Amino acid sequence: MKNRLSSLLLFISLLVSATTITGVSAAKDPYNPGQTYSGKYTTAALYYRSPRNPNWYRGLSGTYPDGVRCRDALNHFMNDGKWQGHLNTDGSCASPAEPSEWAVGNRLNYDASSRVAR
Repeated sequence: MKNRLSSLLLFISLLVSATTITGVSAAKDPYNPGQTYSGKYTTAALYYRSPRNPNWYRGLSGTYPDGVRCRDALNHFMNDGKWQGHLNTDGSCASPAEPSEWAVGNRLNYDASSRVAR
């Protein structure tokens, strides 16, 4: 029992030391829509993809949030940066049949970051 406790304490000590030395946390902070995440996606643009396609495409001609008229989509974008549904080209809600995945560019940049430095 004493050896197990000693091993556990050593492991925790090494983990804390590695995090302190590298300045990188093993766990990512949750998405914060008020923070700008850098990356290849335009932060104030909307992107969509088909559930069967892993690629994101630029959607809507307006920027986020001004170009979104669908209240449900706008609420999701403002809270977690993602929404599943259909948007018309003017940003209004469309038919819910076979919905697309939508995301704010800022959220896609967050998702693409593998590690967040502190």
